[in-house]
Amino acid sequence: MRNALPIASSATAPALFLAAAWAGWLDAQPAWLLAQAATLFRLAMLGAAVARWRGERSPLRVVVSGIALAVVVALVSVLKFVLTH
Repeated sequence: MRNALPIASSATAPALFLAAAWAGWLDAQPAWLLAQAATLFRLAMLGAAVARWRGERSPLRVVVSGIALAVVVALVSVLKFVLTH
């Protein structure tokens, strides 16, 4: 169960935003954007989280690579949106 915690915590915030839209508390577009932002933030901080888990200090290249990963994922998401809508 302990190994599933990172997966569960990664999905919680986006799922809550999307559930709020489903319940009618948020419009769909802002809820989708908030869910995307939460996911991108999680990806951007992935390297820093791994370094912290290892008990190391996060080097700048790890932080930059996490941000680069988040940017690439955002571009793929925008491309998918443009091509499918």
